[in-house]
Amino acid sequence: MVKKTPLKPVKINITDEKKMAAKHNSLVNKLKQSLLIGQVGFLQAGRFLYEIHSGETYKYEDSSTEITFADFCEREDIPIPGRTEESRRRVAYTLIKIYEQFQLKSKVPEKRLAPIGWTKLGAVATLLEKDAKQDVNDWLDKAATLRYRDLTSEIATKDKSLSDILNCKHDNITKITAWKCNDCKQIWRQNPEK
Repeated sequence: MVKKTPLKPVKINITDEKKMAAKHNSLVNKLKQSLLIGQVGFLQAGRFLYEIHSGETYKYEDSSTEITFADFCEREDIPIPGRTEESRRRVAYTLIKIYEQFQLKSKVPEKRLAPIGWTKLGAVATLLEKDAKQDVNDWLDKAATLRYRDLTSEIATKDKSLSDILNCKHDNITKITAWKCNDCKQIWRQNPEK
């Protein structure tokens, strides 16, 4: 039988606690600032990708061979995020779409876009591209406050609120079929072999 020693109450030094809280707040602010700098970088990358794509400047990279925009996105010296060539192209097109939708068409300042992040902005840009009647500011407000998963749920059911979604009784269910490649893990709604 193991003898248990009673735990003694730990005295917390208020000044140490205040110092740690101040240190934590300082670190959080520095983290936010560095993340914002990264997001502004993605917004700038979208602008450069837009200019490269729309001006087709990638075609002049090598005069001995015909280069496509997809080829350009696959260059290893350009750190477009993505694990595969296809995912890198998707990211490039998403950044272009964000630039076109929010900066060229809607004239939204970078200061407003950067804290939201490019993944949520990409989801909202896709919605606005499909349905121009949607309110840009309303969707940017939602993107700024919702988690990505909740935002995409709200986009999928744009006429319903998050509360409506969470309280759904699921009375109208449809069976869906999907195909998944066990090698690359890509998923399709339609059979890619046809």
